[in-house]
Amino acid sequence: FLLAGAGIESLERYAAIKHRDIVIDLMATYCPQMKTLVLINCDLDDNSMSILKNLKTLQTLTLASSARLTGKHINNLVHLTHLNLYNCSNMRTSHLIQIFKDVPNLRALDMRECRQMTPELFTEMVKYCKQLEVLKTSCPEFPYSCVAILPNLKELVLSEYIPGATTQIVLLQELVANKAKQLEVLEIYSENSLNFEHVSLISKLKHLKVLNVANNQVVNDDALVKFGKLKQLEVLTIRRCVSITNQGVLKLLQSCSLLYRLNVQYCTKITNEFVINVIPVLSDNRSHNRKKPFLLLVDPELLDEKTLALFKQYTIAVKEFLIKIDTEMSESDLAYGPYWKKRPLSDGEDSDETSRD
Repeated sequence: FLLAGAGIESLERYAAIKHRDIVIDLMATYCPQMKTLVLINCDLDDNSMSILKNLKTLQTLTLASSARLTGKHINNLVHLTHLNLYNCSNMRTSHLIQIFKDVPNLRALDMRECRQMTPELFTEMVKYCKQLEVLKTSCPEFPYSCVAILPNLKELVLSEYIPGATTQIVLLQELVANKAKQLEVLEIYSENSLNFEHVSLISKLKHLKVLNVANNQVVNDDALVKFGKLKQLEVLTIRRCVSITNQGVLKLLQSCSLLYRLNVQYCTKITNEFVINVIPVLSDNRSHNRKKPFLLLVDPELLDEKTLALFKQYTIAVKEFLIKIDTEMSESDLAYGPYWKKRPLSDGEDSDETSRD
């Protein structure tokens, strides 16, 4: 840090730090131009945050999976625009509210798995976070639909892991009333928390570009007809929505001419026939604005590329970059969602792995 710190603007760490507070103090002292700091699984505490307050230019801070953090002292980092507190389970409402008050330019906030939330947290967020565009949160049992009136909200990610939980209808009603022409991303990580009323409300969010409603049985062909009204839709995840069929997805592609990325993994009724039948749709002039290639994420046990390769129209479509089939699971399709383009590395992974999205 003494030799190179003045030129360091970004630093990432994905494991515990030996002599943690000494290292953080060196970082805060000798890296005055630091703008991005990613510390995941680093076992940080409030004292660590007290030291970091000297990073006067810090804009993006990721502190995921540090259970001892309470949020104290983070409010001193007044220039933050992006704050990721994913799985910092000991966060206190009082400290989070102080962050809202003292960090006026916060544009992106991830507080999923921060389990000690109270109703006051969301009302104060709406009061102070006027610049907030991205909100990722676990869903409390109490009402929190006030987030729909955040003036600049464009992306909302909801995680519901309580068995039998139902996404609050009033939240979607408020989103339709206040953000139908603004919300671009809606991701709901849950299992069977939606009903057809939810589907109907989602279909009224006309400016959605990204939608994730995976693991919900109510998402069937009738639901896809509703989603066909989303003319700006570019990315759709309906993974493990087992009722959808080839014909239902084909009609969706015909209605949504901008849709270029579709996840149908573990949708057991999607077969090779869909791939062959979708090629004319992708070749149609009405699809000229669709990004290429059309990326289809599938279950390798249900779609067989070796069999598809026997069809001339498929091999031509692949060569012309009309379609690409992917059988791997990307980070954004995992239940916990991505950190800001990064996540903790597991044993054996390369350290330069980044999100596919």
